[in-house]
Amino acid sequence: MGCRFFQNNYYYDVKGGNNTDTIRVREKNHKYYLQVKMRLEEKNSLHIKKEYEKIIYSIPDKISKTELQELTGYTFNDVYLLGHLKTFRQTCIFYEDIEIALDKNEYRGKTDYELEIEFKNKYPYELVKLITDCGIDVNRYSEGKFSRFMNSINSK
Repeated sequence: MGCRFFQNNYYYDVKGGNNTDTIRVREKNHKYYLQVKMRLEEKNSLHIKKEYEKIIYSIPDKISKTELQELTGYTFNDVYLLGHLKTFRQTCIFYEDIEIALDKNEYRGKTDYELEIEFKNKYPYELVKLITDCGIDVNRYSEGKFSRFMNSINSK
């Protein structure tokens, strides 16, 4: 039904930090995954992204534009390691294609918490109604982990 686990997200960006897509290496269960999350649509707290992933064997300081293009089919610049964010996650499955995650994130001396709902097919209207009935405003803009991490770097 659910599980608890720990993961590290190693974030990458172009020099100058102006990338809008999330490029990271996720370390989970002693395995490394190169992941690219490309923004398709963003409306308040709803972030719709196309995700690409492949297994890699270490955490590089640089990921080449060639490797990113081979993974996604899109043009990128070389990206460089900026730092990492630790997540302690508790998950549960609400419906077949809906996962709810409660995250505690630690990065750059900060700790934050988030409720993340991931769905693969249709928009989960019933779940959103349940959340709204509990007093959570789903129409408020929310930043993702990568944006919060980047803001912590840019606000030095």
